[in-house]
Amino acid sequence: MKRPTNQEVYDQIWPNPWPLPIFYLISGLIGLVLGGAILHVVLKHFRKNMHIDMKLGLCLVVLDVLSSIDFIFSSIANLPVFQLYVHYPVACMVQVAWASTTFITSMNLIGIIALERCLLIVYNIRLKDKHYWYMVFVAYIIPLFNAILCIATDSVEFQNFGVVCHYSAHTLYGIIAFLIMMLFKEPKYIGSRLNSGWTLIK
Repeated sequence: MKRPTNQEVYDQIWPNPWPLPIFYLISGLIGLVLGGAILHVVLKHFRKNMHIDMKLGLCLVVLDVLSSIDFIFSSIANLPVFQLYVHYPVACMVQVAWASTTFITSMNLIGIIALERCLLIVYNIRLKDKHYWYMVFVAYIIPLFNAILCIATDSVEFQNFGVVCHYSAHTLYGIIAFLIMMLFKEPKYIGSRLNSGWTLIK
């Protein structure tokens, strides 16, 4: 399969390159304001004696704030008047590394929080905090590995919805990165389903 250039992808955005960047910009601004407000309240009133679930939740909010910044920058950078990721591949690579270590890690962290709640509430198991921090480290390092793998093998490309760059579906290493990401998300999905299922039963 022939790999399209970033410019070719940008030229084929449907219906045009304006709607999604504007949507991402609005979403990013809302996320930044809400996330910043949550961080302010938590750090001001609940900083001392936080249980591990609060600490993990705080990490989640920090990652979401960083993801919102990525949304804001990417949406502005890819407006038709700039097209930054199209003309500067290095910017595309930086965005992939940023998104992998914030947005994707944030989604994985949801599974860790769900697992902690499930173990404590359903099975009355209280693991030491360090075990959850090990999980957080893995949740961060695997997306980082994926980003490095794709950047080192030129397996990053601009996506056809016109806002972000991601792993390329036209290269072997890009496909491998996609598979790693999908397999790594299964524990998160299972953990969140177990937690929500128990909530429904209760």
